[in-house]
Amino acid sequence: MAFVFPEDHGAIGDGVADDTSAVQSALNAGIVSPTPWARYRISESLVIPDGGGIVGIGRTARFIMGASGFNHASELLDTRFDANAVGIIVKGQLAGAYTPHQGCILKDFILESEVLDGRVLKGIAVLNALMPVIQGVEIFGLPVSSGICLNSVIDGVVEHNYIHDCTTNVSGFALPQITGIEVDNDLINGVLSSNININFNKIKNLTVGQVTLSEKGYQTDGINIAREGTISHKVIGNYIENVGEGIDSFGDGIDISHNTIKNAYVFGIKIIHGGRRSIVSVNNIDGAGLAGITVAGSTSAEDQTERNLICQNIIERINFNGAWNANDTAGIKTEDNGGTTKLACQNFIAHNQINCGGAGKYGIFAGGGGALDLIRDNRVMNATVAETFGDFADIRSADKAVVRVAFNASSAAQNIACSLGGAPSLDVQEEWVGNVYTAKAHRLLLVSAQVRTALSPGYELRCFIRKNGSSVALGSTTSSGGAQIARVQDVISVTPGDTISFAWLHTDPVARSTSADSSMSFMSIAEVG
Repeated sequence: MAFVFPEDHGAIGDGVADDTSAVQSALNAGIVSPTPWARYRISESLVIPDGGGIVGIGRTARFIMGASGFNHASELLDTRFDANAVGIIVKGQLAGAYTPHQGCILKDFILESEVLDGRVLKGIAVLNALMPVIQGVEIFGLPVSSGICLNSVIDGVVEHNYIHDCTTNVSGFALPQITGIEVDNDLINGVLSSNININFNKIKNLTVGQVTLSEKGYQTDGINIAREGTISHKVIGNYIENVGEGIDSFGDGIDISHNTIKNAYVFGIKIIHGGRRSIVSVNNIDGAGLAGITVAGSTSAEDQTERNLICQNIIERINFNGAWNANDTAGIKTEDNGGTTKLACQNFIAHNQINCGGAGKYGIFAGGGGALDLIRDNRVMNATVAETFGDFADIRSADKAVVRVAFNASSAAQNIACSLGGAPSLDVQEEWVGNVYTAKAHRLLLVSAQVRTALSPGYELRCFIRKNGSSVALGSTTSSGGAQIARVQDVISVTPGDTISFAWLHTDPVARSTSADSSMSFMSIAEVG
């Protein structure tokens, strides 16, 4: 298609005159090339034909969504893509043969909404489309809104866009959500999106005021992959700042990597509602409220949040806003999402670096009752609560990973006791004060340990030998009721500075301590070479 100037079809471009008809006429004739620094005021949706689009020069031309025309105020699905609700719309057939739109390009211009709260709008909506390209577009000023939403899109590109300063402070809405980039919230003919590249976008200042916060919480997402089964999207290299949640994904096989998320009121990254087989790696989360990364359960009986890889992320400043002091804040958290149908399970969480900043409680909170999560070799600093172990996750920590496991809402906390002779005592650092063995030379050690406590029938007692904070040997026993002894012994090679220590746990929901006979709970070390 040829490039077309809106002025050739009667557009004024002064920001005052209504240029909707002129710009739409230009779009119907070819790819629109807006005049640099022009300001085209529109009062209803611009509809992009097949093979059409808008290509600006240097992101200077501006399309202004006038508040009097874009007056949509409903959250209902039936009207959310009406002409008064969407600034620019790309759509294939929405009924009948459902033929997809093909060949759209939107590039290098500004889409501005006049500021007026209480409306429900979308900046750019793409429905039932193949290979749309949205690059270098700046969007701002929307109220309850999505900056860019894509539904039933195959092989799309959404890159280098800047979405910012969208805010609401309404009361009475069911879900006053603001999202920078949204995928598959509203499917067309049941078709799930696939292979969308959402890369190198900048999303800032998606906020709610105190009225909305008090009534509905901080309902804003930087990027939301909003459907179970939507597959194989890439979410790479985005910068997201000052939002409720940075990246919220329900998808399958999503690559979420190399993103920077700063000051997320609730979560930095959330994998939830059947999100599976995704890679969350090498992200930098600087400031998160409840958790830097959370892996949570599903409300669907068919879908389970499982087999996700969470690795090599840097997470800092948990509970940075002080809004979550009464909650179990953590660098990384697994949870049941309020007792939902399916629990998070079989997720691998490893080699993450977490600095809670002194305000976050746990480096890792492994809760929610999911099975077979594997959590190991994470490094944690400045968490306020010490490590325990649990029945639902295999946890190995390289450097005091500060992990808590919650069994369910009614169970007592796990009880860790450490003893090297004398009266057993609890220690918030989970090691013995003055009783950690620190190697002075290269040695081969025979380390023996055991713990004795009373348990209810059917519960397990475990004890661990640790080298440099990481478990290297395990002993366990299952109770038939009453006092139990778990023993462990191993030959361990050490070098100067290595530490050897001992910890124990039980799975009984009743809090238990070591036997009054302290000689029955001990660790001994003998040099054998």
